[in-house]
Amino acid sequence: MRRILDRSKRVTLDDIRGLYLLILGRAATDEEERQRLGADRSFFSVMRTLIGGQEFRHQVLKMAIAGRQLVHDGLSARQYDEAAAILPRHLRVTAPPKTDQAPSRKRNRKTDRYMGPSTHRNTAGASWAGLLLAAMDSPRLQDAFEQAVGRDTLADFRTALTLLERWDRSSIIGHIEDLVSMVCRGYALDTDNPDRSLRLDFFVNNHFIGGTLADLTRRDLQERHGGHGRFGFEFPLNVPPSVLHAPQLRLQIVEHDSRTPVCRPRNVMTDRANPVGYIQRMARDLARLADKTADGGALDTRDTSDLADTLARIEKALPALEHYGAVPRHDYDLYASLYPPRRPQAPLPDSSGISVLLIGDTPGARSAGRDSVDAQTLPPLHVGAVDSVAAITDSLVAGLPGDHVLLLPADDRLSPHALEWFAVAAVRYRDAGIITCDHDYHAGRSDRYDRPHFKPCFDYDMLLERNIIGHSFIIRRDRLAAACRHIPAANTAWDLALLLAAVEAGGEDGVVHLDRMLWHRTAAGDDDTPETRIADETAVVTAHLARVAPEVRVTAHTDPFDGDLADARRIVRPAGDTEQRLAIIIPTRNALDMIRPCVESLLATLSLPEATDIIIMDNGSDDPETLAWLRTVGTDTGVTVCRDEAPFNWSALNNRAAGLSDAELLLFLNNDTLALRPGWDRVLRGQLARPNVGAVGARLLYEDGTIQHGGVVLYDVGVAAHEAAGESCTSGLYLERSKLTHGNSAVTGAFLGCRREVFEAAGGFEAETLRVAFNDVDFCLKVREHGLKVLYVPEITFNHLESKSRGYDHQDDSKAERALRERLWMEKTWGDRLHRDPFYPRVFSRRGKAFAMLKAPGPPHGPHTDRQARPGSEQ
Repeated sequence: MRRILDRSKRVTLDDIRGLYLLILGRAATDEEERQRLGADRSFFSVMRTLIGGQEFRHQVLKMAIAGRQLVHDGLSARQYDEAAAILPRHLRVTAPPKTDQAPSRKRNRKTDRYMGPSTHRNTAGASWAGLLLAAMDSPRLQDAFEQAVGRDTLADFRTALTLLERWDRSSIIGHIEDLVSMVCRGYALDTDNPDRSLRLDFFVNNHFIGGTLADLTRRDLQERHGGHGRFGFEFPLNVPPSVLHAPQLRLQIVEHDSRTPVCRPRNVMTDRANPVGYIQRMARDLARLADKTADGGALDTRDTSDLADTLARIEKALPALEHYGAVPRHDYDLYASLYPPRRPQAPLPDSSGISVLLIGDTPGARSAGRDSVDAQTLPPLHVGAVDSVAAITDSLVAGLPGDHVLLLPADDRLSPHALEWFAVAAVRYRDAGIITCDHDYHAGRSDRYDRPHFKPCFDYDMLLERNIIGHSFIIRRDRLAAACRHIPAANTAWDLALLLAAVEAGGEDGVVHLDRMLWHRTAAGDDDTPETRIADETAVVTAHLARVAPEVRVTAHTDPFDGDLADARRIVRPAGDTEQRLAIIIPTRNALDMIRPCVESLLATLSLPEATDIIIMDNGSDDPETLAWLRTVGTDTGVTVCRDEAPFNWSALNNRAAGLSDAELLLFLNNDTLALRPGWDRVLRGQLARPNVGAVGARLLYEDGTIQHGGVVLYDVGVAAHEAAGESCTSGLYLERSKLTHGNSAVTGAFLGCRREVFEAAGGFEAETLRVAFNDVDFCLKVREHGLKVLYVPEITFNHLESKSRGYDHQDDSKAERALRERLWMEKTWGDRLHRDPFYPRVFSRRGKAFAMLKAPGPPHGPHTDRQARPGSEQ
């Protein structure tokens, strides 16, 4: 007899609506409601159907286990009540009570980042993860889950829901921003107590691997959440071997005391073969298409589509693959083993054209240097030996064959293809007096290498203050013969003497850098006493400047912020024409708590106030206290206040202010800055008095003393990044760069000095398109196109509160969209120039922190140089 359906258990419209909300996280459509009711099915039959469907598997189950936001989170309080009602009615479990304790997490849709509690409470009161967890206590629901997805997946789902429910109810927020080569970087903070730095515990596949304190400065988060602003962290993932080889690694970070998850879990990529394998699969796709056309065949529509898809995948994947394949700089020995030196692909000349002089080599004896020369894939024209550099005379050099000479200390080593690379570079750059290369250090007979010196293009200003090049170069034979007279007096600083002599003879373009690791120095070769070396270098620089710029002085390196560098110098330049007027231009709107201290700090630290104009561009202030101060500051201090009611446009405000002044020197300054050292204006004037300097930037510090700006690096993603951001002043970043004057492709507009003639030649700031961001980078690139230098000068040190008055672009959707438009304009306008920063060695990744990660070497083509024209001699 046909079974009679129990109408009391037949699914109702309310049941269908509740089930769709609970299981799928969305409302049922009218058609779905009609279909479920028309099928005359029971509640549990509909429930099993939804749980077994693809939508639940992909949109809810997999997303929750991956730690992503539940699709339910966008539902309303009324919909939460509809779903909660079916728990006691059919599942015989109690729904969790509503509370006022659950802050809602606001997600940035473009970055998928959770920015922390929003200003409103969760519309449901209790979290959807908690509601699903309560429903999972029902044996009937558990049975349906096990039948649909299996017991193990059910356990993973419950674990994920537990973490999500705990995370939803916590005031602790965080994000993993960068996870490359087993180094994790991000932030974590307690929004209820932002003055507390959180201690974090790290787990990989539920194995505890260590902990750290989130105490790195994050000004962007401080502006949003208040507190002391020390929320950032950086942690190396030391995964035990028993876990490292698991099919998948899952990183989870929890707050130490409460065990609350800080952020969503994250997959960890450890196998460097993965990116290679991905590229190989795409290469096979391309090879298949190439085979079809090899014999004159044609691609059909489907093939053309496959080709376009494969090329698009390659283009999209390359930056990420490059970054994932990078190696931390402190793991340089691993990097050297992964990427041994390669031969150049460029055609080789008939001979190297290079003679080698071994310094300190005993005739007939074997040395590391001689062995490495004998092993060269392109032999030298001649190998000689001298007891010391002082024995090199012009007559000896005149008798050497070839156009170039390589001076190799006997304990140093060359890479096997070094002379090939030097020979190719010598042909390409025939006018170069010296060709330098990268170098590292080896320890005696060990094959281990460390302390890599990956160098930017030749930087004369940095060389004057600190010699990072050393003797790893070849020199034209005629230049060496002419410079022999300087060598004996230079003593241990003979390499610096030859470099500066090359500049005197051929200008700064007379030195070309070859970005290849060709030279392995020995630590034993640096056994000169530091005091002797420092004294010799100071004497060499002093003698050089006496010949080319006698008004310039050399002093010991002293700095109250970063400490003294024993092996560096300060180059003190006169202030130039002190009658030239300097106009300091400061846009502002309201923000009296910033503009007043800014102006007061300037007035207290100027050395030449009588030759300085301060111009405040008031962009429509309406705060009564600010307006009152602006009215009085002009009469009390002589500051000029100009009002501009137009919508905020940083470029237009500064352009207009520059036009209102006739000052020969211009300084564009943010209102959220503070001058910290007296006499900074003399340093600025001295640099701008040099005809080959176009723009000058300063060292800018956060309030806690860490660096906010140490120059600008051109990046593949985001256009530009600040060097040394977040670093201690004493760290020096890489090769002590942040402590030294050096060249950059750009400096920040928060402090940007230039001569009026340079500003006008560059056309000012791009006001039509770059209203807020990238206008400083665009301006500096135009300055460099005119053959002028852009310098970072740490002797000028200011505090910078970084966007405190205007806010951060990524925290406002409209500002983020505007920033995206400006970035796209920069990419369209400057193209490859944004991807070829000569002051940032190509070996370093252009994602994450500058100078932190070593990426795989590019194709072994020619040298990486900066051959820009530099009008005028060095002054």
